[in-house]
Amino acid sequence: MLPKRIGHDRTATERIMGPVVLLASFILITIMVMATMTSFFQTASGEWEEVRGTLLIGATEYTLRNPNDGWNITNANVTDRWDHEASENAYFYEDAPGEDDQIVVGFIRDNAYFGATYGGRAFDEALYLDYIMIYTEFGWWDNDDWPISYETILANQIKNSNVSITEFGIRHNTTYALIITTAGPADLFGSSLWNNFFNVKLGLPDYDENIGYTSMWTILGQIMTASLPNVGYEINLIIGATVYSGIGIIVFTVVTRALPSWISGG
Repeated sequence: MLPKRIGHDRTATERIMGPVVLLASFILITIMVMATMTSFFQTASGEWEEVRGTLLIGATEYTLRNPNDGWNITNANVTDRWDHEASENAYFYEDAPGEDDQIVVGFIRDNAYFGATYGGRAFDEALYLDYIMIYTEFGWWDNDDWPISYETILANQIKNSNVSITEFGIRHNTTYALIITTAGPADLFGSSLWNNFFNVKLGLPDYDENIGYTSMWTILGQIMTASLPNVGYEINLIIGATVYSGIGIIVFTVVTRALPSWISGG
């Protein structure tokens, strides 16, 4: 008598294949969504992490000039006329403080020179009633300046955030960014700006598309440990709990569908 042929048990495989595919798809979709949302949270929160003198906003990294923490501006910094040597100005440096790489930032309100002309044309310091002047000297005698009006700063506020970024060209058109941050929610940005209560930083932008990229394994680890960057603690817990619950339900489904087949031998 020929021995009975032992067949392959395909029933258990068929039962668990659907839940396994569902589990893999659930994790992958979650990672993809969170990778997209991480940039959104960075842009919408107005809270940026500084690492070794750099600032990441969305997909753009800014190399900050010293002081990296910027200047906290109050009414004490405001003047009614531009003077690059005024003690009220904010001073930024590439490395340590020094005259060769110094950029001066002045805060002018109710400009006393507004509308004045020199030799038939208005100079930069007469263009706006309320503005921020950015000034630098280089070489033996050369200098450059760039005025930015308060209206421009307000127009460049990042939507739903307490941050405004205005790019400007100075010193042979080198692109810099004036980064203005206010305390409190986004809807109070304008009032804080006009009342001269804000922080000012200068940054050199880097538009490398890979900046801010995070691998899917890193994102998965951040989700599972409730440590997504620029996301509040409560939101981290909600996201983590949702993912853990989904995985738990799918694992339970896999086990309950496969277990009877394994016990009965097919």
